[in-house]
Amino acid sequence: MATQPLHEVVYARLRHAIMSGLIAPGRKLTSRKLARELGTSDMPVRSALLRL
Repeated sequence: MATQPLHEVVYARLRHAIMSGLIAPGRKLTSRKLARELGTSDMPVRSALLRL
């Protein structure tokens, strides 16, 4: 069974949080704060934010 790259997992989690309203409209998103919240480093978060 193949595992997804971390940046894909982070992207899916952030997208879900935005679409479901867990991340409020207008909230300032910083890669460091999101990385802390998701328990990962900045790079996967930056990659996900670029896709969003």
